[in-house]
Amino acid sequence: MKTLNALIIISITMMLFSCNKSGEIIPDKIIFNEIDKTITASHSDSIEGTCKDLIFNIQVLNQSDNTAVIRLNNVFITCDGFNSILANSSTGKVLTLNENQEISENGDWKSANGICLDEFAGKGEKFIGYRSGFFPSGVTNYNYGWIKIELSSDKKTLRIIERATNYAENKSINSGQLK
Repeated sequence: MKTLNALIIISITMMLFSCNKSGEIIPDKIIFNEIDKTITASHSDSIEGTCKDLIFNIQVLNQSDNTAVIRLNNVFITCDGFNSILANSSTGKVLTLNENQEISENGDWKSANGICLDEFAGKGEKFIGYRSGFFPSGVTNYNYGWIKIELSSDKKTLRIIERATNYAENKSINSGQLK
């Protein structure tokens, strides 16, 4: 009798879990791009963003100081989307990420317009976490991604090395993740 009861409980449990679609794992849809662009004070450049490009530039503050900035182009475009950068909740500055750090809804997100990248100066190759938002059917969905950069310690040269985006809606990505 105990064996029969155990089999019935196992059968019912298996049926309940086999019908549960919410536990379904969504596969990643990661697109990786090698970029290899060098930014200097005399040469700004951009990479494609949602609706507007992300422009990287170095601004000369005075003879001995520069600042590196990421901003959006200022061309008016009516579109269905936006870009955000993963920021420090205390300072509001962009987070410098090491390889294999999660980029997801868990974090503070700041508009990608006019964010200073000086925290990256002299630290070697690091990652920026970003997300692109879009509104299908009036609901906000996100694609999470990373951009690998290197900013010289004197902030005179910024290299945009590569980037990846997970196009599976609302699915996280780890910095440096390619698959």
